[in-house]
Amino acid sequence: MNEALADFDALIKINPRYAPGYVNRGAVRQLNGDLSGAIADFDKAIAINPSLAQAYNNRGAIRLGLGDMEGAIRDLDRAVGISPRLTAAYNDRGIAKTEQGRLDEAISDFNKAIETDSAYALAYLNRGMALLLKGETAEADKDFGRCLEINPRLKQLLEARKKQVAQSTRRNRKSK
Repeated sequence: MNEALADFDALIKINPRYAPGYVNRGAVRQLNGDLSGAIADFDKAIAINPSLAQAYNNRGAIRLGLGDMEGAIRDLDRAVGISPRLTAAYNDRGIAKTEQGRLDEAISDFNKAIETDSAYALAYLNRGMALLLKGETAEADKDFGRCLEINPRLKQLLEARKKQVAQSTRRNRKSK
């Protein structure tokens, strides 16, 4: 990873107006856990070229991970506005909306992700979670089954998320 980072540093030094260089260096920084450095690179890429969907998508994914749902949704809205077939952006925006309790809107985003890539297993997993939160267990189970057909390695993640939903549902019932 450090080699890749050094290569992108050199590229940016040669051509500091090359926005994809910042997007790529930001992605490497993100993988290395340098989230503030990654966001700074995505910000720079956007300042140079505001029509780079991947920069908005990547920054939105970081904001999602940091719990900034509004910021994530703003970035992901821009990403899909620029590139309407950016599957990951619909999926991540759906996750943010699920976190906000906007389940119907989240399901709509997961539907769009599946429409753009019917083999995107995480969209089925996440739509299933939103359906489960709505109490639509049979439909959720269909999505979970499809998710695992596409990618059986997601079984542990699926089980962990189902457990989180069950715990959350129990807590909500107790607080009422």
